[in-house]
Amino acid sequence: EGPGVGSEGGVERGLLPGSAGAVPAAAAGIAGSVMACAFVVTDLGLMTVLGGTLSVGGFVALAPGLVGLWLSHKPGVRAGFCWRVAMHTLIWGGLALSVAGVFLRDNSAAELGTRCWWTV
Repeated sequence: EGPGVGSEGGVERGLLPGSAGAVPAAAAGIAGSVMACAFVVTDLGLMTVLGGTLSVGGFVALAPGLVGLWLSHKPGVRAGFCWRVAMHTLIWGGLALSVAGVFLRDNSAAELGTRCWWTV
């Protein structure tokens, strides 16, 4: 067992001093918030759209853009002006699309089916 892992005398140790109860408390908080949302939100389509917009903002725009900017400042890396502009465009463009997705939630699926030229 590595440092900070395991138990002593039947008491579970956390990775940080005094954090043994933090993980169960966080798990209970997450489960409680999910339960509270389930009581309020009855349309899972809305949750899917909002989850998608958060994914675009976080996984497609923010995380890669920040990593790209961080790597451009590492010693020995010569990222030019175009690279930094591309990373800022990725971040701000993705965040703008993510915010737009919060407000433009209707994808008009029924209308799309009537206007589609090609069906399977």
